[in-house]
Amino acid sequence: MYQVNDVIVYGNNEVCKIETIDIPDFIETTEKYYYLRPLSNPASILYVKTTNTQKPMRNILSKENAEDLLSELPTIEALYNQNDKVREKEFRDIIRSCDCKQLLQMLKGILLEKKLKETTGKKLSLNDEQNFHKVESCLANEFSEIFHISVEQAKKQIKLAM
Repeated sequence: MYQVNDVIVYGNNEVCKIETIDIPDFIETTEKYYYLRPLSNPASILYVKTTNTQKPMRNILSKENAEDLLSELPTIEALYNQNDKVREKEFRDIIRSCDCKQLLQMLKGILLEKKLKETTGKKLSLNDEQNFHKVESCLANEFSEIFHISVEQAKKQIKLAM
């Protein structure tokens, strides 16, 4: 169970701080909820059952783990299946998993494909473009919190590590 003030990743890419753990007064229940404040949108609160199993929740990476992942990034295998349908399913599963190493592999794969397509004057597909922005946002939000830098700086740091 998480504690008040823990910073976690909730769902696909929402980095949140646990404000409190309590029973909401607007729901007739005896179940406790996490009151999550998204760091990217501090004006909102997400209410999540402490027994939640539908969306993944995990602690953000430690600074050491994040540094290790970034240093391994040049040698990490890129993920990009040439079959559109297979790739879309793989990417959807990776985004749902919230696994940082797989997210970095996915990001690397999309960036390599983008560079390859640019050499022939082509662009990424709309799905690949959307997945790129999702995964980049997910990673940058978490890394910005870990390293106490802006989201834009985190995006640059990830790209430089490649």
